[in-house]
Amino acid sequence: MCLYVRHNSVHVALFILLLLNYAFQSVAYSQHKLKQEHEPIMSTKSRRFFLSGLMTMGAYVSSSQPSNCAVYENSDGLQGKGGVVSRVEGIGGGFDIRTPTTTEGQDVIYPASMVGPWKCSRIVISVEGDVGQAEKAWKLLGGGNKGFREEERYITRFIVPEINLGVQNNYVFDGKEYEGSILDRGYEMSQRASTETVWRIDSLNDLSYVEDKRGENMVDITVVQRKLELPNEKGWGFNELYRISSSAGGAFEKNKVERAVRVQRRYRRAMDDAGNRTVEALEIMKTYRVLDGVAGIEMPTSTTKSQIRLTREMTYKTTNNAKELLNRPLNNEV
Repeated sequence: MCLYVRHNSVHVALFILLLLNYAFQSVAYSQHKLKQEHEPIMSTKSRRFFLSGLMTMGAYVSSSQPSNCAVYENSDGLQGKGGVVSRVEGIGGGFDIRTPTTTEGQDVIYPASMVGPWKCSRIVISVEGDVGQAEKAWKLLGGGNKGFREEERYITRFIVPEINLGVQNNYVFDGKEYEGSILDRGYEMSQRASTETVWRIDSLNDLSYVEDKRGENMVDITVVQRKLELPNEKGWGFNELYRISSSAGGAFEKNKVERAVRVQRRYRRAMDDAGNRTVEALEIMKTYRVLDGVAGIEMPTSTTKSQIRLTREMTYKTTNNAKELLNRPLNNEV
């Protein structure tokens, strides 16, 4: 803003000086016509006056730059009155995906009765906006073994982490406190995408997996924002924003591209046709434009809705590894 005002001041000053020059020229020319003398159109004295005024005006404009107008090349963020501010300032609805706001040790909490393996089927039911962006996000989040609109089937599982790992998984239901379960994100990704996956309970918000068969390109997914709905009589759910870093592909496959994807999911208990307990969910996935690590989360580029159904594996067994599964029989309560 300061540079803009300064440039305008220069233009106005030059315009005024040009008008003065034109006035001097007009007066000198009129005198020349009246006296019929062969003298210079503009006298030496007039020229000196004009040049003196030009230098004086230039010095004034140069010294009139406000002190709070910092030079952009030396700044780390946007500049303005009062000092440096965040680079997100001025971007409507912008979210800095390079600065996570998640809480350490917190993950999506599922009911205690979810512990163990489940059969998962999911299918895309609608896509709005940029279909290419939607499909790319779907693939990066684990899809891709089949077509974008085809039904997916894979095994997922839920675990109860050991207490000493510091995971916040307790919740209150019907006046009683329960030890909830969490999704084994690494196991689900390995089953869904059929790839090698790295995910640790002591780093709940970070997941990486191999994108191609050569094992050269890695996809890194980080949860940068999370909102929870704890288990209750109506269901449970979450709203998470992911930063996805992956290869640019083609001749630029060594370069990384950042994407911002939001996943909202709402679960509810249900029964299938045979009377067996199931869990159903509606998922809404949104993609956003990203510029210099800032996502414009007010205007999604695509919106994808999917239906998810979980049915219990009939051959459920516990294991002695408490970091993977709870070492006790399945609690069929909540």
